[in-house]
Amino acid sequence: MKHISIFLFIAFLVSISGLQAQQSIVAKTVVFQNNICQVYHNSGQESSKVEFQVVGLSDVEINQFIKSSLEHQGVLSSTISTSTFKGMRTGKMEIFAQADFEFLKNVFVNCGIQFVKVEDELFPIDSWKQFTNEQCSKLTQLNNNIHEIEFKRNWVINNPAEKEKAEQNGWFTQSNGFYNKAVQDKKEFLQSIK
Repeated sequence: MKHISIFLFIAFLVSISGLQAQQSIVAKTVVFQNNICQVYHNSGQESSKVEFQVVGLSDVEINQFIKSSLEHQGVLSSTISTSTFKGMRTGKMEIFAQADFEFLKNVFVNCGIQFVKVEDELFPIDSWKQFTNEQCSKLTQLNNNIHEIEFKRNWVINNPAEKEKAEQNGWFTQSNGFYNKAVQDKKEFLQSIK
């Protein structure tokens, strides 16, 4: 299973690199930049707004994606940008409050999406599964750990006196170690729940 994941990730990277040369061969992939757990577990009375990037859609396929998504009664609105950034188009979808993970997954399947990239992990759409509340809480904690380290590092870098002290006492080396461990912890956790 691990080898398949590595192969799929390499195929994803190769497909993105060939986007300008042959857009038609790129696997249609949805990439979630923000934690999607709030959409998985929307218990409020308000609709959910889902933001994502999509790779592999040609100019012609944009309208088909929007049309296919709006065919689902629970999709209130759907847009895809006509411009690309690093081969990706920005998408936004608003879905009704009672929509669950399976509803969202089915919308993407019907729109021809083949892969989903969530929290830096690539999933074939067929094996993409919902994270539990506990898993989402753990992901939030791991993301917060990474963010706190990045925030403190940036603060030190932007304060000359603190930066000088940090360089003298090896703080940056220690900070890099903490950051690398936090990133590795997240990666290992994602692999364990994949």
